[in-house]
Amino acid sequence: GYNFNNDLLYRHKFNRKGRTISLNLGTGITNRDRDSYVNTQSIYYQQAQGDINDSVNQYGKALTDGLSLSSNLVYTEPVGKNSQLQLSYTISWSENDNDKKTYNYASDLQDYTQFDTLLSNIYNNNYLTHRIGTGYLYQTEKANLNAGLTYQYASLDGKTSFPFVDSTERSFNNVLPNLMFNYKFSKTTNLRVVYR
Repeated sequence: GYNFNNDLLYRHKFNRKGRTISLNLGTGITNRDRDSYVNTQSIYYQQAQGDINDSVNQYGKALTDGLSLSSNLVYTEPVGKNSQLQLSYTISWSENDNDKKTYNYASDLQDYTQFDTLLSNIYNNNYLTHRIGTGYLYQTEKANLNAGLTYQYASLDGKTSFPFVDSTERSFNNVLPNLMFNYKFSKTTNLRVVYR
């Protein structure tokens, strides 16, 4: 399999110190082809009825493909000597395809030919998120405070085509606060508080 990710960042600084705008574009691609074997022998000890033996001998093949795209736009504006306001908008989309087939071992054929529908599935999902947020940054030589609030809307669209046909559609609304505070007491000692 392979994973590929990249980010492209454009940033512009205006004449006024602290006023910036930046755009980040990201891409991710994944592909996996996995073979797996399970071979187990279990013995269940029982006093009255005697021991029970059970075994599992299976072969599985899983194919997974994924693609993700994202963009993030951020604008900062100074509001005093040591502070800044930040506005941001992020949109991201991902699609994942999963195809898993499992076969049990057939002793008479000496091969993995018995298709196991309980441990096999084909599933595809799309996930889309929109985020809009605001933040406040205060920075001095010893203290650094970064606080923000983000609203996120996300939607999930999933489709199962095997072992039965089914679909899932869900949407989520979230308010996401965050806070990071750092205070430097000396060159070797500082306090950091993070909340998300």
